[in-house]
Amino acid sequence: MTLPNHLLAMLKVQGLHVEGPWQEGKYGWLGRYTVLKSPWGVEKDGVRVLDGPILWIYEEKSFWIAEKHETIPGPGPTDFRCKYATAEEAIDRVLRFFCTQENIKGIGKL
Repeated sequence: MTLPNHLLAMLKVQGLHVEGPWQEGKYGWLGRYTVLKSPWGVEKDGVRVLDGPILWIYEEKSFWIAEKHETIPGPGPTDFRCKYATAEEAIDRVLRFFCTQENIKGIGKL
């Protein structure tokens, strides 16, 4: 399922970069949206690096998931996976993360 345009606009109006949904034959997970502060990183000393965390939004078994998973193998202390009944709730979770830079240790663990 894809996110409606008005929800994508809510992310973009906050200055967030959204890509997706990922499709067959592309990199990433099928049907997921990635949300970042800037388009896939910045260049530092000739190397392209990510500029902050990546969150994913996707549908799974009739629920919408907002997920941050940076620690490998993880989950790390600030990683989370939250399940919501609506896409609006998942978008709200992502906006709260990026707009408040909250530290959510232990909440919604993977």
